[in-house]
Amino acid sequence: MRKRMKWMASILVVAMVLTLCPMMHGTEVQAASSKTKMKSLTKEFVNFAGEICTDNTWLNKTKSYSFSSSAARKKVAKYAEYDGSHKKLSYYAKKLFGKTIQSDEKVLVGDWGAAWPEFSFGKITKLKSGKYRISFSVKWVNEAENTETKLATGKLYVKPKKGSYYGYVATKLVIKRNNKPF
Repeated sequence: MRKRMKWMASILVVAMVLTLCPMMHGTEVQAASSKTKMKSLTKEFVNFAGEICTDNTWLNKTKSYSFSSSAARKKVAKYAEYDGSHKKLSYYAKKLFGKTIQSDEKVLVGDWGAAWPEFSFGKITKLKSGKYRISFSVKWVNEAENTETKLATGKLYVKPKKGSYYGYVATKLVIKRNNKPF
């Protein structure tokens, strides 16, 4: 009788644990994966942001790039992170914006040296339109002097797109330069 009571009590405890404990759902795992993909897409713009932030003529001003324009896509895609195998601009335009560019130009391949631009990520906000806004800061890291300088803040607007490299494509980039000269 005592063994039977213990057995029933253990079955009851297991049933309660399985029904009352919260379980990990697939959407939560997908959300973490989506954030990683969005941040990886945003990191593709670090060279472009670093390049335009070195220009001191637009201190304390904002620049906006809408990627519905072929000229804006061409201007930004030149500075995409080189992956080691593709040099054509049309590949990077398709990867970042989901649209190709008719151009024979190649992506700019190079090294920043002992100082380089870096992103520091802020919030990722879902907008009513179904797009996402990724906030970031552009920092200039100088390894030789062991310093970090914040040059600008920015927002990248992305939308989900099936079949794209990251699962998202960039639609607009806004960068606001602070008033510190480079």
